[in-house]
Amino acid sequence: MNKFNYTAKNTAGDLIRDMIEAESRQSALTTLRQKGLTVVSLTDVEPVLPVSAETAKSKDGGGQLFRRRSKEQSGDLQLAPKKNPGSKKIHLTDMAVFCRQLAISVNSGLPLREALEGIHEDMDQPALKAVLANIIKKLYDGIPFSSAVAAHPKVFSPVFIGMVQAAEQSGTLGETLNRLAGYIESSDKLRRKIKSLMAYPIFVAAFFIIICLVMVVAIIPRFQDIFNDLHAKLPALTRGVFGLNNFILQNVPLILAFAVLLTVVFIFCRRIPSVRLWLDRTKLKMPITGVCLKRYILARICRCTAIMLKSGVPISTTLRIVSAIGDNLIIEQAIVQGQAQIISGSNIADGFKKTGIFPSLLIRMLRVGESAGRLPDVLDRVADAYEDQVEASIVTATALLEPVIISVFGLMVLVLVLSIYLPVFTVSTHIR
Repeated sequence: MNKFNYTAKNTAGDLIRDMIEAESRQSALTTLRQKGLTVVSLTDVEPVLPVSAETAKSKDGGGQLFRRRSKEQSGDLQLAPKKNPGSKKIHLTDMAVFCRQLAISVNSGLPLREALEGIHEDMDQPALKAVLANIIKKLYDGIPFSSAVAAHPKVFSPVFIGMVQAAEQSGTLGETLNRLAGYIESSDKLRRKIKSLMAYPIFVAAFFIIICLVMVVAIIPRFQDIFNDLHAKLPALTRGVFGLNNFILQNVPLILAFAVLLTVVFIFCRRIPSVRLWLDRTKLKMPITGVCLKRYILARICRCTAIMLKSGVPISTTLRIVSAIGDNLIIEQAIVQGQAQIISGSNIADGFKKTGIFPSLLIRMLRVGESAGRLPDVLDRVADAYEDQVEASIVTATALLEPVIISVFGLMVLVLVLSIYLPVFTVSTHIR
């Protein structure tokens, strides 16, 4: 039997610190959950295997995995290194396919390294194939799978790395890979829905922009030369459009340089914490898109939290990992504050309520899930609800946006056409 120190909360919100004996980390987590406790942290009292840090190996139900008794195996999971120049961004769809293939292979009883070698052999995506080759090499060198994927932080998210580390500790890699595959597939499905809903408005806007550019570059200057040759007195609308057109054509390098300068300044300023904090707060407060963005971020956070808790990751580590997945400093700081409240003795719902960021629906559901001892299941339901709301909001916004885009760009084209053809009807009476 192995001994584990744990910190947990009971249904009344009281913080409990004690020790438990169990066959494995997963058994300890299961026992604590059956007692109605929400695990905040769980650390080994004694090492499972008294072996060296470089060559330790252990088996789980899915096959051979390499393990090291080092920092990545402690109760507080370690994240990936900040940068790895060799890693490239991989498309989410490719990651979903890879994760599902790996989950099927491991759950079928194929050893992990052989499963990766088979996937690598059939892989068509060059960047991901190179990453898999590097991971396989590390496995041959005796490096744990979690450490091998952590060496590619641009490819594997902190959630992926954290769950793999927890799976190695609990011996549930196959089940964890199934959850990861489901999460990545649902994220990819939602992303593709958003792209498909926005495709038509973007096409309409791009079409009208091309029309305006053709008129500004080719059509308006030609008509301007014609009217100048006739020495006609032009209407005010035509003179204004011709003047603006001349200014744009004569100052194209200056306009482009100004646009590039603005982009560089924006990118630089966004790296300043106070500026980024203001920008992220503004995003969340925007009339329509702000609500939709907040729901989208909360859906991802709830989904990730649910699958990590189901995989045996303590709540404090889970919150630390998921805090950054929304790419919004306001929500990230709120999660960190909630984590601090939970560690200091507050229950989960009250800890998040004190931040003033999270909606009342999420707070109520957290309280229900915590008191019933079914927090992961409740978070899954909340994530489903927020994803449905995001999809409905995008459908509504798209339906409203299409006529607005058509009206705005149609009005611009109408002004350009009138500025050209209005003098045609009056030029005969104003020829000098």
